[in-house]
Amino acid sequence: MAFYIARAFAARRAVLAVSLLMLSALPTFAQDYLIGSQDVLKISVFGYPDLTIDATRVSEDGKITFPLIGEIEAKNLTIRQVERSIADKLDKGNFVKNPQVNVFMQQYRGRKVTIIGEINKPGQYEISGPTTILDVISLSLGLSPTAGYELTVFRKEVSDAGAETTKKLSLDVDNLLNGGDLAQNIELQNGDVIYVPKSIFYISGEVNRPGAYKLEKGMTIKKALALAGGLGPRGLLGRIELTRKDGANQGVRDADLDSPLRVDDVVTVKQSIFYIFGEVNRPGAYTLEKGVTIKKAIALAGGLTSKGSKSRMEVSRKDGANVATRSSDIDDEVRIDDVVLIKESIF
Repeated sequence: MAFYIARAFAARRAVLAVSLLMLSALPTFAQDYLIGSQDVLKISVFGYPDLTIDATRVSEDGKITFPLIGEIEAKNLTIRQVERSIADKLDKGNFVKNPQVNVFMQQYRGRKVTIIGEINKPGQYEISGPTTILDVISLSLGLSPTAGYELTVFRKEVSDAGAETTKKLSLDVDNLLNGGDLAQNIELQNGDVIYVPKSIFYISGEVNRPGAYKLEKGMTIKKALALAGGLGPRGLLGRIELTRKDGANQGVRDADLDSPLRVDDVVTVKQSIFYIFGEVNRPGAYTLEKGVTIKKAIALAGGLTSKGSKSRMEVSRKDGANVATRSSDIDDEVRIDDVVLIKESIF
């Protein structure tokens, strides 16, 4: 019996330890909360009940009034900072020696934040009390399917000289949700604007499901091809182009399967085809299989017409930006984008 009791106490201690660990990992939002206009505070001084104020509202200009010391600044300060400010003034004014001041938040008021972009319910929200990024995402019914994993918070700040500037804070929601990085779950301030960008890329050409797809972290062309259902019957892994915007400019380059993708990239999988024209029964474009010769190409195109010549044929082939045309033999191998021309017999 004593053994089972000991095990039960040990289990309870383990649960308590885990709970304390989880609590220690959470941000101390209440301590870091910046007081705003219309917040209601309760203030007391230990041993001096006549200095207790059950409810004082922060004015629009960010001040509160306290007995003996008059107006003091409260807006954009934390609870601890207001406590120290009142204690310093009471001590320096010789009203109370070494006062122990306690400030409590009675009611949160007067804070609004705006969330825009790829969110299910964008708009302005009134928040009360310590509110984090995840709180506002929840209020706005979550991220849209095409939302990016990096959010931007625009925050207005006023310097000591009175100059107003806008600070940009970048937050990685993927690290927060999937990596447990609580540092990304910052507390919001009055007037913050949260922008959730669209994060998509495009894939076109010879894939089974061309279209726009959400850009996940670590997305490569290989993963993009998998999302698009793989290559189509004419698709070729060695013929992939990547179109990428760089400011006002746009560049196109060849890419391999391990190339990382960025927002708004366009992946184009080109066809593996050749063309045959002239004196054949079914001129046009055909899929280039491995080992296709001009002889096989003629067969794919339904054979020669009555005027076609087996000895008068030309192949036009790209060489970088240039195209070279040359006479060819019926056993010559055909390459990607070759244009085979079968001429009339002269006899």
